[in-house]
Amino acid sequence: MLTRFIVAEFHSLPWRQPRLYALVSLAVLVGGVSPAHAYIDPGTGAMILQVVIATALGGLYYVIRASKRIRETMTRLFRIGRAKSSGTK
Repeated sequence: MLTRFIVAEFHSLPWRQPRLYALVSLAVLVGGVSPAHAYIDPGTGAMILQVVIATALGGLYYVIRASKRIRETMTRLFRIGRAKSSGTK
């Protein structure tokens, strides 16, 4: 019953104010959460930590490798441009 009231009020709000929209959305999401009677065991925590570390290191590797490729490409392009402008190969 409360959900129907919230939805009805939600649709009648002026949506020209994004902060109000964000606040109402957050209130609906937080207000609709029911407690979960569960726990995370140490093995799950270790697995989550491993995923976080692997994601960070993989992202760092990708950024470093991409920057090296961009740098090499730019160096090659500017070297070709200098060779053409000077008349030598």
